[in-house]
Amino acid sequence: MAWTPADLANIEQAIRDLVAGNKRTVTLTLHDRIVSYERTSLTELRALRDEMKEEVNAAAGASASQQRPRIMRSRFSKGL
Repeated sequence: MAWTPADLANIEQAIRDLVAGNKRTVTLTLHDRIVSYERTSLTELRALRDEMKEEVNAAAGASASQQRPRIMRSRFSKGL
């Protein structure tokens, strides 16, 4: 599945709401599926967040590597 930074932001907000006690359950829409999480399933939600982070960072790294590579050329002399 291709996660977006917006999906990652939504899941991080849901985790903050559960940890702070603002909500007892949170409902997220992930890839056209509506999923509800409770405070007891916080570890599952954190595992999903970590998976999302890896995929989003990998996608960002892939787009960065498609840019032109940086080349540095150095010249040294002994100064004589």
